[in-house]
Amino acid sequence: NRSLRGAQLVVAREYGFESWAKLRRHVECEADETAMVETTVDSVRTSLVTYQRVVVLRAKDSDRYLPIWVGPAEADSIAVILHETAYSRPLTHDLLDSTITDLGARLTQVVVYDLEGDTFYAKIVLQANGTTIERDCRPSDAIALGVASDIPIYVAEHVLEEIC
Repeated sequence: NRSLRGAQLVVAREYGFESWAKLRRHVECEADETAMVETTVDSVRTSLVTYQRVVVLRAKDSDRYLPIWVGPAEADSIAVILHETAYSRPLTHDLLDSTITDLGARLTQVVVYDLEGDTFYAKIVLQANGTTIERDCRPSDAIALGVASDIPIYVAEHVLEEIC
């Protein structure tokens, strides 16, 4: 059975996942679109105890909240977008958004699809030339891009259930 596990790991890594279990969870979430909950960014907060930053997502159809710890730079970037603060130079999410557009693609959604320990996993979903492209990324980057591009931010139901 060792060779089967090895083969599974090779396949998972080929598709950009660090384990077979993560690849399976990803496929299961893709197969069941009802397992996704649309959210909005409720707020960006700073913990008074640890001074760490938290982005709080709120389910659109209920009072369920998902706090995601992020770095200060990422939190500031999301807050800048939410408060519509103008900067003279493009920020990282601006650069990525304009690059995606210039390449003829469009961002369609952000998905926070997994939680393992204290680590959240997210992806951005793009459409280009009739093809769907998914890229794994940090939730903070995905959320910043999603808010800046005004596209839906989804969270897998099983992630909300673990937290809420």
